Amino acid sequence: MIAFVDRETRFPRTIKVIEQYGIRSLCTLPLTTVHRRIGSFVTGSVHPNAYSDEAVRLLSLVVDIVALAIEDELNVDASRRARPDGGRSHDRPR
Repeated sequence: MIAFVDRETRFPRTIKVIEQYGIRSLCTLPLTTVHRRIGSFVTGSVHPNAYSDEAVRLLSLVVDIVALAIEDELNVDASRRARPDGGRSHDRPR
């Protein structure tokens, strides 16, 4: 969480880019499941200190659901690729 981008001293190159878009606060949450780390979810606001504790809790719940959906699709894709035919016969019309 970066409540006030203009006061942030870490990540100077990234902050410079963020400020060019008028972003004044930032919330970053991990996209993770019990099995893997998938990536990050980042949202910004043109308002400083835009993310309350309640908003972050809600975003965390949403991000957890998104991570599960992404992991499910990654697993389906891996399962298709692991089949001897590479999943091609299932995709062909009958």
